[in-house]
Amino acid sequence: MEAIESIQMTGENRSAWTVRAPAGQTVTLETETVDVVEGEQIGWRSVEGSQIETSGKVSFTDAPEGRGTVVSAEIGYVPPAGDLGRLVAKLFAAEPNIQARHELKRFKMLMETGEIATGSYYRDQKDNK
Repeated sequence: MEAIESIQMTGENRSAWTVRAPAGQTVTLETETVDVVEGEQIGWRSVEGSQIETSGKVSFTDAPEGRGTVVSAEIGYVPPAGDLGRLVAKLFAAEPNIQARHELKRFKMLMETGEIATGSYYRDQKDNK
């Protein structure tokens, strides 16, 4: 995930996240996993003291006719600075729901092709000319 700088396990079901935010800032939050159903879903929520209040889940269901797995994510959050913070995050394309859609597309590429397509190859070729 591109916006994640680090994740540290802080307990059996807890982890501390450092996430890039707009304008070169970072935010930290600690989450705990909840609502875990083996092979079906992973839920989480932030714990007291986090800079962002968040909760959500990632679900895995069988695609029709045995054609793979459907991965879906539900994310809720209360940004620092409330609605103003949400607007700033959207302007910088750093709003969690926008990032989640982007990351699910990257995950899909990785699962289907074994790699994540980027423009870096073409930039490198251009720079080497």
